[in-house]
Amino acid sequence: MEPTTIRPMAIADARAVAVLAQQAGYRTTGDEIARRHAAVMSLPHSMLYVAHAADDIIGWAHVHGIFDLLSDSYAAVLGLGVRADLRGRGVGRALIDECRRWAHANGFPDLRLP
Repeated sequence: MEPTTIRPMAIADARAVAVLAQQAGYRTTGDEIARRHAAVMSLPHSMLYVAHAADDIIGWAHVHGIFDLLSDSYAAVLGLGVRADLRGRGVGRALIDECRRWAHANGFPDLRLP
């Protein structure tokens, strides 16, 4: 496997992300992911990432900043998916690490996986 690169998700990635979500049992389509991408990316404290090797999208993550009355603010990973045949090879860890960097850069000292 070629090295994994993490970058912000683009609408053009929607179909590939939908396939990964379907592998995890979610019933969604590329068109639904594209529509939701626009809504999520319009939020001030949300980010979507994809992992890719060569030209293949092999994983995705959604991180969102949470402001809570009962605890200090934190970032939560709301979604994470890795291509089934590549699980256990560090792709998920790379996505989580990128989510953690985003969290710290945006003032969220803690990253949680609900």
